[in-house]
This record gives sequence, structure tokens and C-alpha cells, in this order.
Amino acid sequence: MKSCILRGTALRMKTSVVLLIVGMGTVIFSCATDPNVYAKPDAAIRTGDYASAVVAINEAQTIPEGKDKPMNPIYQANSTILLHLDRGILEYYAGSFEESTKDLEEAERLIEEAFTKSVTQEISSYLANDNVKDYAGETYEDLYINVFNALNYYANDDIEGAGVEVRRMTEKLVAFEGIDEKSGFEISDLMTFFAEAVEVAEQGGLTLGIDLQVPSPVHSLQVVPGDPGADFIQWVQSDTGKKIVDSALARYLSAVFYRGMGNDDDARIDLEVLSQTFGFDVTSEESDIPSEKARINVIGFAGLSPVKAMYKQTIPLDVFPTIHEAAEKASAVDPTLGVGWAAVPVLVPRASTIDKVEITINDEIVTLNLLEDIGELMKSTLAEKFDDIYYKAYIQAAIRYIAVEVAGKQAKEKAGDSPMADAAVKAAIVGAKKGADALAQADVRSSRYFPDKAYAGGVTMDPGEYTVTVNYYAGSVKVGSVEKKINAQAGKANIVDTVCNFQ
Repeated sequence: MKSCILRGTALRMKTSVVLLIVGMGTVIFSCATDPNVYAKPDAAIRTGDYASAVVAINEAQTIPEGKDKPMNPIYQANSTILLHLDRGILEYYAGSFEESTKDLEEAERLIEEAFTKSVTQEISSYLANDNVKDYAGETYEDLYINVFNALNYYANDDIEGAGVEVRRMTEKLVAFEGIDEKSGFEISDLMTFFAEAVEVAEQGGLTLGIDLQVPSPVHSLQVVPGDPGADFIQWVQSDTGKKIVDSALARYLSAVFYRGMGNDDDARIDLEVLSQTFGFDVTSEESDIPSEKARINVIGFAGLSPVKAMYKQTIPLDVFPTIHEAAEKASAVDPTLGVGWAAVPVLVPRASTIDKVEITINDEIVTLNLLEDIGELMKSTLAEKFDDIYYKAYIQAAIRYIAVEVAGKQAKEKAGDSPMADAAVKAAIVGAKKGADALAQADVRSSRYFPDKAYAGGVTMDPGEYTVTVNYYAGSVKVGSVEKKINAQAGKANIVDTVCNFQ
């Protein structure tokens, strides 16, 4: 976020606008995502009834006659991308491929539109939090739209359309790789905005005497183990995540589709990348298929991808003299008065116990190999921009608590030498801080129904009709089994894809 936008905005703000922030807490909080709204579709998913999950979403989003909006929607008006994305993935699981394609393509279109973000919404997000903005989608959501649309096209016997979708994902990966990682704001921008926020308050005749400090870098945060999201922040601090420049799942599908279109050279290149870049075990049976034989490729999706949660970092308010003075006097009865909060979104896993996927065709049993850890890829894409997320949260917090300091300062000047001065100042600060604290809400909106992992493998058979049984295991215990029939043809793409969301 470049400071030029923030600078112009800050200088136009009036003290009365700054104070208005503290009254916005309950309004903005109501826009945040409530996990309970997913109860009905989640319950259907646990039983593998994906069609009912889609029905639950549609019912929740239905607008009653005579009303202008749904009564209890799962997806608010500023989360339309997630509506189409989640529903599209569930429709794919349910075998409603045409409906899935429509929803996923609409989600992709909206994500492309969102690249040009509203300046007004961005400004509002600094005065409150990111829940006021239209949800614009994450990088990983944009990428996997094409993977599942490719499978939709394949299911509808359009292998060329499937190939186009995989190539679109590859093009996006190249584009993401070329993005300048330093395009976000710098520390100097951060401090400039702090100074201007203080200047706005002082334009109202309030000498705050605030010496705002540069926040600790993410790598210096003192994370409390066991806190929700602490594992993710520690993972970011460890630099474990890698910049995403390719996808094994996309490469695998690309190789199969190219082969099915008779483009063996491009299929060979993709298989080489799978082996050399990702270490995926590409067997000789996969790369050298006799012309008279049919290769059946099986993809087993397992678990559910991570979801966002909120992590709150404490911020000492010592630099705000009026808040600090009131907090010291009230420390015995209210030790939290001198502490504020900055909230950031983190990814938390929905751990699946599935650790093996096995297929049976006739009497042949093959164990699938882990192809892509989708959850880890999602974590890596969020980790790449986590510094910017954290610093923005710090800016948002600073603005909120400047407003609290202004409220306390005004109360102090009004009370003068009155015997009730301390009580008046504390009451003003407590009331303003309640609103400011309520605004410490991270934007935890995210897709919920992508799988967590993709396993893959194959069997070379004589052309013909086969029943493929895909078994999912947690240790030695079978936790799920899916049967699918396929008419395998020589020289064609023969894909069987299944899903088991057992947690």
C-alpha cells in the first residue's frame, strides 16, 4: 500500500471524523464472518452429501418475497466471490459439472475485476478493518479455480477446454512470479502515515505528545504457543514456506490432457518437470505407454483445506500519554486499559487423518503418491504477503487508539481541575476504547471447501470398461471408499477423480 493514497486522505480528515471511528465497532463487527453460518453445509459435507450442501447454501442465499436481501445469508453482499467459489467446488464434488463451471468462471471474473480496487473501500479499511471491503480472493483461490474447471470440462468430454484451463493456471503462476515483492509500503511510508494521523488530531488543537514506534518485524513477534494461529505465525517466522512458482497438480493434469490430445512432446515435458522439480515418482508406465494400451490416471482428493482464523497481537499503549496516565491510575481494577490490539488473519489446518490412498482395478492394487499438498501451497501464498498484512493491521490499530487518545484528551481539557476530572477522563477513554477494541477484527473470509491434499497414480490396462475403487486410509483403518466406472480408451485421457473429506 503506497503512502501517497494514505497521505492525501489523512490530511483531509477532521478530528470529528477520527473520533467517529470509535463508534463504529459494533457496526463493523457485524460484517465479520461468523463460522456458525456454515453449520448446515458443513454437516452435509461430513456425510459426503455434497448436493445437500449446495441446497443449504442456495436456501440461505434466497431472497424472500417482499424483501431486498436474504434473511440469514451465509455470504454477505461483499463476499460474492466466496459464494460462487464455495458453491462451485461443492457442485464439482456433487457431479454437477456445468453448474460448477458457471460458478467458478463467475468467481474468476469477479477476482479479475477486484484487481482494480476501490480507493474509497481501501481508505475505509484503514479507518475500521478489512471486513468493510469487497472480498477480492486470495492467490491460491484464483489458481485452483482453473484446476477444478479443467476437471469440469473433462467430465463434459471437452478435453481441449480442460487443457485451456490448466494453461490459464500456468500463465497465472508466471504472472505471480513476476510481481515485485517490494511493491507494498515501506517502513518510511508507515511512519509518515503515523505522523500525519497525529497531525490531524493536533489540527483540532490537541497536543498529543505521541512518539509512535516502528512495530516489531513479524520475525520478532513474541508468539504465545497454543494461541489460535500461533503455529502459522511461527511457520512464517521459520521461512519454511517457498514462493509458489509452479503446481504439481496442474502439471500432472496438463501431461494427461496433452497425451489425450496426441501431444506427446508437451506431455513428456510436464512429466519431466513433475519428476525434477517436485520429486513426484513418474514411473516408466506413465511415460512410456504402448499405443494399444489405455492409461487410467486416478486423482484422490483428501481432507479439507485450511481456513482463516484471527490472531490478535497485543500493543502497549504507553506512547499515548492520556491513555497511559489513566491506565496507571486504574491498573488495580482494569489492567487491560493500557493495552490495545492488532488483528491479523492466519491459516489454521483442519487436520485430516487420511495418510494413504489406494486404488483397486480388477485384482491390481496401486498406492497413490502424494502429488500436491494444497494446504501448504495456500499457507505459502499467504506467508508471502504476511509482512504487509501485519503492518497494515498495526496502522489500523494506531489510528483507532489515536482516536481514543483524542477522546481522553478532550475530556481532560473539558474537566479542567474538577474533582471528577480523573473519573471523566477514564469514562471517556473506556467508552472510546471499547469501540476501538471492537474494531480489532481481522478479515477471516476465505474459501472453505478446497481439498487439503491431492494424491495421484495410474494403471495401464487393455482398453475397456472398468470399475475403479479408491480407498482412503487413516493408518490401517479404511475411512472412505469411492467407486467409479470408466470406459478406458487407448491414446486418450482416462481420468478418475474422487474426494474424501474425512477429518
